[in-house]
Amino acid sequence: MKNTIDMVHARNAMNRFLDSFEDRDKPGFRLKVVHTYHVVRNARKIAEESGMSEEDVRLAMLIGLLHDIGRFTEISDTGRLDNERYDHAEQGADLLFGKGMIRDFIETDAYDDIIECAVRLHNKLNVPDGLSEEQDRHARLIRDADKLDNFRVKAEEPIEEIFPNRIGSIAEINESHISEAVMAAFRRNECVNIYDRKTPLDYMMCILAFVFDLNFDVTKKDILENGYIEKIISRVDLKENEAAGQLRECYEIIVCFLRGGSAGSGS
Repeated sequence: MKNTIDMVHARNAMNRFLDSFEDRDKPGFRLKVVHTYHVVRNARKIAEESGMSEEDVRLAMLIGLLHDIGRFTEISDTGRLDNERYDHAEQGADLLFGKGMIRDFIETDAYDDIIECAVRLHNKLNVPDGLSEEQDRHARLIRDADKLDNFRVKAEEPIEEIFPNRIGSIAEINESHISEAVMAAFRRNECVNIYDRKTPLDYMMCILAFVFDLNFDVTKKDILENGYIEKIISRVDLKENEAAGQLRECYEIIVCFLRGGSAGSGS
């Protein structure tokens, strides 16, 4: 198929969208802009190193650009990032396809079902059955690209920006522990349900548990080579021996899984 995805055009459209907000100084806005463009780069790398066609690479990049578009209206509407009360993926998909904004980013509708599916599903606990091969591929790819940058964010960005209105400082995490439901998810090699997060440390552990949903070998390799798990854990200085023991157990589970687990075939 002839290349019909113009990333320069799409980036210009995104810049116009972002410029329309007067409250760009709200907590999380800057972080999400930076995150968006990191996800675009991650999507390109995963698609290229997985041997996908040029058109699929561009499609992956476009989905990366659009995946968190609902985050910006969330911050504008609520002044915070709140996954439990505001489903930014559903909001983003509705904004793009319910209100027709998708045509600002790409002229053809040939990929609409793939883009909408990927955007709508990127934050869900699991990818459902019943998708087409193309929908499934890109739904899984954006999840990997998004999670890969989430590891970078949690390793590098200020805690108060990572969890605005949730966690004010690293001290709150240091005095925390891992709740029973979150520990159980790690022991089952499963992602953490966001509704099971009870303590400040749970929020960080929820990110680390993303490894259990990785679908491409290149993603797992990047996480190991960049030392993201160690960098995130090194930010924590837990005050209770029991909590420190919980964290050590989770770390061992993660590393074992990344080095020899079955998080996906990389297809």
